[in-house]
Amino acid sequence: VAAFVLIRNGMATQKRNVVIDDVSKIMTGVRTLYADYDDLSSLDGAGALAAMGVDENGPYEDSTYSVAAVTGDNPQQFVVTVSGLPARDCIVLASRKWSDAVDKDDDCDATGGSVSITYDK
Repeated sequence: VAAFVLIRNGMATQKRNVVIDDVSKIMTGVRTLYADYDDLSSLDGAGALAAMGVDENGPYEDSTYSVAAVTGDNPQQFVVTVSGLPARDCIVLASRKWSDAVDKDDDCDATGGSVSITYDK
């Protein structure tokens, strides 16, 4: 029984690490792709993910990645969202300190949810 628990926890940690790595890759990719642009008003989320070689599907069943420019006052910011997370992993990822993030928001509940991380260009 103990081995099963260890294996299950190890697999959960591995999936969270995949999410962390993918969010970092998306953040770096957006900054690189749009380095020569004045703002991110032309950011095409699906196109940007494809250009970075990041699949929209996350490591969890029914989880997805998306990226979008922040509309309104600050066109120099973008949001990376991970949706379809299991409840436990949503809480763990929501409580994480994301490197270079200017804001983070979560929509975690008992059934799962999403985490959105805002970055400056």
